[in-house]
Amino acid sequence: MRTWIRARGGATAGDEGLTLAETVVSMAIGSLLLALVGAFTVNQVRALDYADERATATTQMANAQDLVGKLARTMAIKTADPVGDVPLVTAGGARIAGPVAAGPETLGFYTYLNVPNPTQPPAAGALPEVREVWLWVRTTSTGARQLCEQTRLRARQATNTKQLAAVTPDLSNPANRTCHLLVDRLAPADAAQPLFTYLRASYDPLSGTPTAADVVANPVTADPDDFRALQVHLRVQGGTGNRPVVLESTSITQLMNKIGRRAGNAA
Repeated sequence: MRTWIRARGGATAGDEGLTLAETVVSMAIGSLLLALVGAFTVNQVRALDYADERATATTQMANAQDLVGKLARTMAIKTADPVGDVPLVTAGGARIAGPVAAGPETLGFYTYLNVPNPTQPPAAGALPEVREVWLWVRTTSTGARQLCEQTRLRARQATNTKQLAAVTPDLSNPANRTCHLLVDRLAPADAAQPLFTYLRASYDPLSGTPTAADVVANPVTADPDDFRALQVHLRVQGGTGNRPVVLESTSITQLMNKIGRRAGNAA
């Protein structure tokens, strides 16, 4: 064919172009290079997304642990043991000595917020606002597990600033709660390591992982003198696609109202 074209004067030796085989090889090499560049770009984007999700999860864990710790430290579990204590009581005079709800993934309690030193109550009639605090795990319509918090100001008796006007917690019904989102993607529940663990006065934070003997099974009905610390174990899902990872964080908060106290003694 080339000889025939040259014989007719249609092309010279330098204008012959590529053969079909050469064209196919060139296209194959170009496609391979394009695929390699595309794969590299996609992998880099995924790596950036993965790093961003891990950073977000780490920040959420740190912020959640900090907030839960601040709230739990002033949990209203004071009893009449130490001289000068001003216990929180209901309108009927019953003491509120501990959580009103306590489970592996739910915690509700009353607290005095903005107290500089919870172990030293302010003068009579000068108690700060009483608030109801709830922490719980909810499951969204898409199956995501999220850690929520809500704090609500509670009414007090006009004649006694330490009394609540109602006995039943306002937020005991989840339908009444508005979720302040702390963690937007918790890992699946782990029965061996729950979100909340309630620890006895005998537990020493320096002794390592709490044993079964250190755990208060039900702090709502237990002796409040024996409930001294709250352990929060967060398992946050970070990363998606083919590289999911679970980031974990554990904190133990000593309840400031009970540090160093024993029945009949002041701290």
